[in-house]
Amino acid sequence: MGTIDDYLATLDPADSAVISHTYDLALEVVREAEQGLGYGMPALVYRGSPLLSVMRAKKHFGIYPLARKAEIDG
Repeated sequence: MGTIDDYLATLDPADSAVISHTYDLALEVVREAEQGLGYGMPALVYRGSPLLSVMRAKKHFGIYPLARKAEIDG
């Protein structure tokens, strides 16, 4: 799987908007985060470690926090 932008391009517009908005909110908090991969999923990466992934499932959106608080505050 590629970047967040690549993933969003595969979704229908309504689902893409929800996931994009979630990433935008996360970037307001951790502005230095970048697109990358975390556990094989498109994710925001902060200081070389996966931070957050948001994925569309059949009947829901999955939000996967991939970093511990100490990694963000540290």
